[in-house]
Amino acid sequence: MCLDSPCLATPKDISKLITAGYGNRLMIGFITPINHEGVESITPARKGWGGTESGAYYYGETSCTFLDRNGLCELHDLGLKPLGGKIANHERTPSDAYILILEKWNSKRGHRIKKKWKERFVKRGLVLKFL
Repeated sequence: MCLDSPCLATPKDISKLITAGYGNRLMIGFITPINHEGVESITPARKGWGGTESGAYYYGETSCTFLDRNGLCELHDLGLKPLGGKIANHERTPSDAYILILEKWNSKRGHRIKKKWKERFVKRGLVLKFL
């Protein structure tokens, strides 16, 4: 999972990562479970894409920014691993979790966290538009 896409995170997970000083290693992602409308979220970034609102998340250029050279998650021992990473089976996150996390991002708290993160961390000029 970490090689293909960063794990899904709840707003609470992201708040903890920002507080711990990792806000610059996050990026905008989209949660789109089957039969549900997609919701913008914040996730751990792909390496080199921290602070972006980029479509790079979908293109598989690089692994998660928190995956170390030994293939281990830097956040695991810190108690900061996002929910998606905690419950994933290293191939995918269970579909029920997508819906739970989607609902949390589609809340007032989720929208507030996204807004504050974008104001503080998004690198202007790196925002890519989908064609």
